[in-house]
Amino acid sequence: MRLSRDSIDFGFCFVGQTQTTEVNLHRNGALTYWKSVIESDEGDSRVFGVAPDFKLLGSKELRVTSCSHCLQISFTPSEDRGFRAVVLIQSPLLKTPLTLRLQGSGSFDEGYRSSSMSLKHHSRTITTCSP
Repeated sequence: MRLSRDSIDFGFCFVGQTQTTEVNLHRNGALTYWKSVIESDEGDSRVFGVAPDFKLLGSKELRVTSCSHCLQISFTPSEDRGFRAVVLIQSPLLKTPLTLRLQGSGSFDEGYRSSSMSLKHHSRTITTCSP
């Protein structure tokens, strides 16, 4: 298993608004279950989100050898400061969890206010599998 990127910098975001980006989780071989855990030494994990946060990755068809699943990573700053966290992707097939470093800063500067707020828990699921 692997992620399409190892870090995300959301830059500055208006406090209370959500920015979302996508990361792909790729798998070659066996069908497997995975789950994500967000960790932070500073307690910053609450401002970041992963959707979905667990899933079965792969296909039950024997001829399918690889799959990719789209994860929605969100950031909703709660204060006017910087935030950091790490997403760990855990699976029985992995000896060491995959890591995705997250960072972003909250700001009350109106220049960072988005005219259209995204929903924190809104997600779309995209899974592609190929032989």
